[in-house]
Formats: sequence, structure tokens, C-alpha cells
Amino acid sequence: MRNYRFRVNPVYKKELKQSARTSRTAIILLVYNGLMLLFGLFAFYVTFEGDRQLSVSYTDILSVYSIMTGIELGLILLITPMLTAGTIAGEREKQTLDILLTTRLTPEKLISGKLQSALSTILMLVFSSLPVLALVFSVGGVTFRDLAQFIVLIFITSIYIGSMGMFFSVLCRRTTEATIWSYVALAIVLFGTTAVVGVTGILKCMNAEQGDGYYGVFSLYTYYNIGIGPVCLLLLINPLLTFAAMVKDQVGGAAMLMGCLEQESRLGNYIVENWLLFSLTLQTIIAAVLLGASARMLRPTGGGRKQRLRRLTSGMR
Repeated sequence: MRNYRFRVNPVYKKELKQSARTSRTAIILLVYNGLMLLFGLFAFYVTFEGDRQLSVSYTDILSVYSIMTGIELGLILLITPMLTAGTIAGEREKQTLDILLTTRLTPEKLISGKLQSALSTILMLVFSSLPVLALVFSVGGVTFRDLAQFIVLIFITSIYIGSMGMFFSVLCRRTTEATIWSYVALAIVLFGTTAVVGVTGILKCMNAEQGDGYYGVFSLYTYYNIGIGPVCLLLLINPLLTFAAMVKDQVGGAAMLMGCLEQESRLGNYIVENWLLFSLTLQTIIAAVLLGASARMLRPTGGGRKQRLRRLTSGMR
């Protein structure tokens, strides 16, 4: 039975001990939950006290839920690159990366251990914010199934964005450089894909034979029957559109965001109806590819551990 017992990744175990001994985790928890509480109370005030309503509206409760979960997703998107971009680059700056690679630790275990540590911090942030999200449950209108679906989305999105940070952490030699490139990649995924689809929609609108006047990018389909097309499939890698699809399934909102993707073909309708599943699956595949590429770049070549150990000892002389 001892041969089959569960073994914790040594890198993950080491990272947990280090994070427990530093005040960085406590500061992140304080700032994160402070912002969540501030935005949550502000959303409640604007929704219920701003209009001086005497009764609680079901639609208002769902709007508060959408705002609070959207804020939490935004905070996770901002924090994840910061937690992952300096993992491998930091070891390289401290000149401990070669030492780790000369041990029996494989690059895959090193990458997975670092990523698990970042995911543990993110999950700790998510679960610590549950009392704030419980404000919505205290009023009613949102089920625990919706909350579980949101936690799964946060977890997969964290792996997806975290894999980008890990990739640039391996690719770049400095933590600052890796962090900058991670946020650049995040901006391209969030806003670059939306801009490409928006510009494509405007060009199709300009070439249309009927209709005149200006319409919002996400309303063009109403007048010109813009199909999903290959360009719109870029939005499958956009976590914001994934969140919009989840909100649409749960509370019926964000219809304008998803409207530009609808078309008469069966394939287009099937993708839109199952957008959340397709998007999370594609993001998981991309994360696996990036993590595999990161481990491959770390793998020693031309002599393996012995050559690295020889270079390391010669550099210390």
C-alpha cells in the first residue's frame, strides 16, 4: 500500500511553505476581499437604495450577481499573470533553476508544481470571497448550481491565463519582462479578439446593400444578418465572452454580446447554444499546449542533467 500512496509534488509543497511564511498572501487576500466587499456593497446600494425601491426585484438581484461575479473574474484575470509570470524567471534570476534541473525533478513536475501553487492561491481567493457573494444568496434569485458553475469557470480560466504566464516565465530571462509579455498576451486575448471581430463586422456593414446609419458592433447582426464566420470563432478564446455566455445561460443577460454570433446555419446555432462548453474546452487545450511547450523548453538537451551539473559546477569555481 505504501507504493500507491498519494505523493505531493515537492515543488508545490515547497511553494506552499514559502507562501505561508510570507505576508504577500495575506496582503493579496486583504486587498482582494476588500475590493470585492467595496464593489459588492456599492452594487447593492445603487441597485436597491439608489431608486428608493420599496420591494426587491428579481431582475435587480440577478444584475447584482452579474456585477459581482464579473468583478471577481476581472480581479482574477489581473492577479493570475502576476502569480505565474515570475515562477520560472524568478528561479533563473536567483540562479537556482539549473540546480533544480540537475535533480530527479522533471520539467513537467516543475511546471505543474509552480502552476498548482498559483492555482491554490487563486482558489483560496475565490473561496474566501464566498461570504461576499453570499449577500446575493441571502436575498435569493441565484442557486448553488450557478455558483458551482462560476467556480468551475474561474478554475479553468485561471489555468488558461496561468499557462500564458508560465510560458513567458520560461521564455523570458527576467521576471519583469515575463510579466509585461503576460499582460500583453492577456490584452490581446481579451481586447484584440474583440477588436478583430468588431472591425470585421463594421466592414461587412459597410459592404451591405441595405440599411443606413450607425449601429453598435454587437447590434449589426440584427440588420445585416452577420453570420458567425471563422473570425467570430476567435472569441472562443476570450474569457470575457465565456463569462458572458455563462451569464446568459444563468440569468438571461448579455444577449447583446452573444447576439453577433448567431446565424441561420445549424452549426452556428449549435456553437452559440453550447458556447460555454466549446470555449472552456478550447481554452483547456490551449493551456495544455502552452504548458507542454514550457516543459519542452526547460528540458535539458545535449547531455541532460550531467551536462547541466558540469556547467553549474564549473561556473561556481
